[in-house]
Amino acid sequence: MNSSQSIVSPNGAFELGFFSLDQAQVQSSTHPKRFYLGIWYKNIPPIRNTIVWVANRDKPIIVANNNSSCYLTLNSDGNLMIFSSGHDQKEAVSIYLTSISPAKNVTATLLDTGNFVLRDNNSINSTNIVSSATTDNFLWQSFDYPTDTFLPGMKLGFNYKIGWTWNLSSWRSPQDPSPGQYTLIVNTNTTEFQVLNGSQILWTSGPWNSDGKYFSFIPEMRVKGVYSFDYVSNPNEQYFHVIVNTNWFFLSRFLMNSSGRIQQYFTWMGDRRDAQNWILFWEEPRKECHVYRYCGAYSNCDQTQFPYCQCLKGFQPSTYKEWSEKQWTSGCARRSSLQCGGGDGFLLMRNTSLPLEPKSVELQSVEECKASCLGICSCTAFAYDSSVCLVWFGILYNVRLADFNGSDLFVKLSASELKNFEGNPADKAQDLMLFDFNATAKRSLEGEGSSSSKLMMSGGSWDVELPFFSFASVCSATNNFSDQNRLGQGGFGPVYKVYVRFYFNLN
Repeated sequence: MNSSQSIVSPNGAFELGFFSLDQAQVQSSTHPKRFYLGIWYKNIPPIRNTIVWVANRDKPIIVANNNSSCYLTLNSDGNLMIFSSGHDQKEAVSIYLTSISPAKNVTATLLDTGNFVLRDNNSINSTNIVSSATTDNFLWQSFDYPTDTFLPGMKLGFNYKIGWTWNLSSWRSPQDPSPGQYTLIVNTNTTEFQVLNGSQILWTSGPWNSDGKYFSFIPEMRVKGVYSFDYVSNPNEQYFHVIVNTNWFFLSRFLMNSSGRIQQYFTWMGDRRDAQNWILFWEEPRKECHVYRYCGAYSNCDQTQFPYCQCLKGFQPSTYKEWSEKQWTSGCARRSSLQCGGGDGFLLMRNTSLPLEPKSVELQSVEECKASCLGICSCTAFAYDSSVCLVWFGILYNVRLADFNGSDLFVKLSASELKNFEGNPADKAQDLMLFDFNATAKRSLEGEGSSSSKLMMSGGSWDVELPFFSFASVCSATNNFSDQNRLGQGGFGPVYKVYVRFYFNLN
């Protein structure tokens, strides 16, 4: 097959051939084009937006002039080779098949699933090769070498029997299909997807819910009907795969894009097979709070407020300087150490997306779950979610406000810290300073004093006069929020002492 020819799947959905993403220009020795062998959706232009697999992504065929061409051939030993003409000698590039034992009666077929396979005709019924074929008949298949796209029928995970891993890796850029810096892997210890930036975790899907068949950090997966994910675990394999409802004519793409986001697309056109538009169903990470360890240890990420990152109650920034510069990754540390049996307790956080890597314990109630965590010094939090006791040991990461249907999280604190949060806050005196950013710099703490306003709380329980101060006057009173004026850290941020001049009218 040359670069002007292609192979189409029996159902007409997929096409295999050569493509180039280089900008249109006159080919020459100074402006050669890079050609790749790939698979794409046949009826959804343009090709560059629908490529699902690239054979030679890190070894493009360089074509220097219009008289040159690319070729795909099946050698006599059963191996696929691509090469280009127009050079002093043919330069063949092997496509993942150098370890395949030589075979004589081999055919290459593009299946309806988009899987490009090599099969030994001596081991299958050639009268109905598409419907009767199983992976046991394949000498090689493209689904074992995924690039950036996860198609229904593919696997992501591990085959322990042969020591094989199925991952997705991003393109380097939208115009360069060579392997990029992002990888989607399956962590079988925690049963979750993880996006890596090099070797660092960028994002995690949260643990897999085997009953509901969704990841905890991807709420869109709870929507059933069109497609579903499933997890298979046995002594030989552990992997995720996508199942499409056969009652729909439906095309689905799960993509690891070049910017590090995973995206789920779908398209359908009723009974027609010429769908034209991809619809984005979901993508992750779609928010800063979804990025792995974005706020560091013992912190809460909430994008309904700014700054997004706040220390959990009872904790303070590990490095004040970094937090003042809006660098959150250093996280927070306890203000008071746990006593381990000496009066430690728990502070309730509602509507949270639970931290990563919990351990499940078979207990029957919230109280039993609480007692279990309280009795283990290294236990730092617990939750009783969907009748399951979840406990966390060590540092807490990725606590954030849930998008919806959040859980109750109980964070262990020392007795001295818990005293700060006892009782009804409405019963205690509240020190509030209200900033009037529209106030002029002339109205300062040194001058006329401040304006005031009544504050009505919901329910009407408070009706008090509270002062307004201009931001400029507060900067002046705190010496521009100098560290020398800092008294400490409260639950909502640093606390500063201020210098105020009082003027009395003695007349």
